[in-house]
Amino acid sequence: MGKGDTSVTDKCDPEYIFELREQFHSIYVGTYMSNKHWNTLTIYRSGLLINFIMELIDHSYDMAVK
Repeated sequence: MGKGDTSVTDKCDPEYIFELREQFHSIYVGTYMSNKHWNTLTIYRSGLLINFIMELIDHSYDMAVK
């Protein structure tokens, strides 16, 4: 991630987290967070579709309120 890139850190199911990191270069270990449950997503210039980003945010919310 370059300086000034917009990112969001979201919670993720541990069984899904590593699959996402392997599949997308713009999804990586959440900075200063547990690498077992948290991913950081680069929003712009990432190639991730907005609908997919919203799905990940919804999944994060579901994980956080469990």
